[in-house]
Amino acid sequence: MSESAKALAARLEKRFGETLVESCVHVGQATVKVAAEHLRSVCLALRDEEEFAFRQLIDVCGVDYLDYGRADWETSETATSEGFSRGVERREDRQETIDTGRYVVVYHLLSHVNNQRLRVKTRSEEHTSELQ
Repeated sequence: MSESAKALAARLEKRFGETLVESCVHVGQATVKVAAEHLRSVCLALRDEEEFAFRQLIDVCGVDYLDYGRADWETSETATSEGFSRGVERREDRQETIDTGRYVVVYHLLSHVNNQRLRVKTRSEEHTSELQ
């Protein structure tokens, strides 16, 4: 694991404390999960505080976890069995599911000043009547 990513995760935990649902390093990149009600304040701090200086949004995407851990991806008969991941490991005893919420919004941020990347995740309700 990247020492820089570990150090960033530790600084984020110290700065945001209980505001973070989870903090970890995954595939060499720091990742934080933030409750939706704290997303705006956390993102503003990540952008405006010089310690972090995440001033570029690289990517934003949505993830639907409807069948995560329960079903394999359906592919055509021409898909190779040695190609890309099929979504889940093929095991009979696999019971892993997402416990709360179906949708997740994922933001990928970049700090040019600190030469660091950060993944920020937040859960979204299935039905939202209005945007905040």
